[in-house]
Amino acid sequence: MFKGEGGEAERRPDKPCDVVGIGGDETWPMLTEDPRTAAADDMDMARLPALWHGTLRDPIAEASVTGTAAIVLKATGRAATQDEAMALAAAMWTARAPLAEAA
Repeated sequence: MFKGEGGEAERRPDKPCDVVGIGGDETWPMLTEDPRTAAADDMDMARLPALWHGTLRDPIAEASVTGTAAIVLKATGRAATQDEAMALAAAMWTARAPLAEAA
């Protein structure tokens, strides 16, 4: 189990993440030292499709997505280590929708 600031299942890239599971507990390191976090009032849902299609680049959002996916990949046995899970999550993110198709 892991949770973001508001209790959602999300990895915050600017903080270490403690994961508690059946196979044991582990801490995942920070992915960025950028302390920027958006307040709930500032979130624009129109950014989600733009981020997905690659017309918007947001390294913090991308780190949150790939970091969260990496934890799930490791927890479900698709990756043996944190590094392997991060590499697989990054590859999955890159393969999601080619930028040429999004344009």
